[in-house]
Amino acid sequence: MKLIDRFFRLLLVIMILLSVVLSAKIWTNSGKIDAEKEETTDSILQKKLPQEVFVPTQFVYHSEDGRHFYSNHENFITSLNKALVKLSLGKLKPVVEGQREAYIDIQTKRQSMELIFPNELNLAYYFEINHLSLDRSVYKSLTFNRIVLDFKENKLYFLADDRFKVYEASISGNTKGLEHNLYEKENKFKEVTANQEWLPAIYSTKETDDMTFKKYSYILATQSYTIFSKAFFDKTEEIFPNESSKESKDVNLMNYEGESMTVSYQTGEVNFFGRIRESSRRESLNLFSDSFYYLEDIASSFGTLRYFDSTASTIVYRSYVEGYPVFSDYSRGSVQFNLMNQNVRILTNQETIQVPIPSDETITLPTTQEAINQLTQAGIPETDISNLKIGYTWRTNDETKQVVDLIPEWYIKYKNEWKSVANVLIEQGIHEGGQS
Repeated sequence: MKLIDRFFRLLLVIMILLSVVLSAKIWTNSGKIDAEKEETTDSILQKKLPQEVFVPTQFVYHSEDGRHFYSNHENFITSLNKALVKLSLGKLKPVVEGQREAYIDIQTKRQSMELIFPNELNLAYYFEINHLSLDRSVYKSLTFNRIVLDFKENKLYFLADDRFKVYEASISGNTKGLEHNLYEKENKFKEVTANQEWLPAIYSTKETDDMTFKKYSYILATQSYTIFSKAFFDKTEEIFPNESSKESKDVNLMNYEGESMTVSYQTGEVNFFGRIRESSRRESLNLFSDSFYYLEDIASSFGTLRYFDSTASTIVYRSYVEGYPVFSDYSRGSVQFNLMNQNVRILTNQETIQVPIPSDETITLPTTQEAINQLTQAGIPETDISNLKIGYTWRTNDETKQVVDLIPEWYIKYKNEWKSVANVLIEQGIHEGGQS
């Protein structure tokens, strides 16, 4: 019976691969298609809304008896966030700044729920996209990482990790109904401990937890380069091929304003450089709204795409699978924006994961504390690490390049760069070996 199952599964994969290959030949015959014919490509794009992308990705319920229950279930967290923004908020006021213990007390309040964003988000922009009222002239520079809803006192808190800063607002609305939803049978939570010493604000799995995760495989889809040129260039009718790159199989497009886009034939990486369009400027005038103006037309091609990370001039969006971010080389599964002065550089990739292939393979990871122990034993300073989470590593399948395997791994934000714990340990071993 197992042999028959394998045969049918192989037959299914072959049929899907054949379909993908034929589609890919149509989509990516990029070296032979003139830029002037770009407008004849009729790509139907479904725009994403910003409130679908700038969302929390982790949830913790702090019970009355002081226990903590964790979830990263996407649909569950999205529904909570939607219910949260329907509440009526009172005036926002600062209540804590620079006080670590007071900050943690609010973060882990009993009988409260905590929604955690992957990185800090501009508060005025969050209010704007969720149609909430806020005095933007006062709060336009305020950022936050977490939202805590206190069910006992009917208060909402916005917390910023880097400054231990907390803003508070009273709320009115049906919080009882919202709290009741947390007890639904289909909600599966994992009990965690609040790690307040080594990495404050990080929740650790218990030593007895089953850290077994599914390995996923997906059929790849190669997006037409016209999807990106239409989203990134202001006027597509003014685009022409770069004559100096005729011999290259790469797609090289430009316009008379000095904007350019290259699509690598070998890797599929898309590299755009241009001027920030004035039409992208909104009232909040920030990195989030400026980048999303370009993102909204292509986001649907990436499946579940979420805001993931940012600095003063860079913002990164990543694909998520089962509540976990996807990491890869050549900008696969991600979109990165670098905005400096009036210019923007965008890095992404034609290849996106589309069709999942059924698989029963699993991988067991170390617990949170075991991963931390590995890092400390390797001599990684705590000050060099600002975050720790599980992600999926994008790896090309050994048998066919049209299939990608997603492998679960621990990732850390090490010296402000996201890396797998395995790679950091390897690098640290090489570094120590070079010193001996």
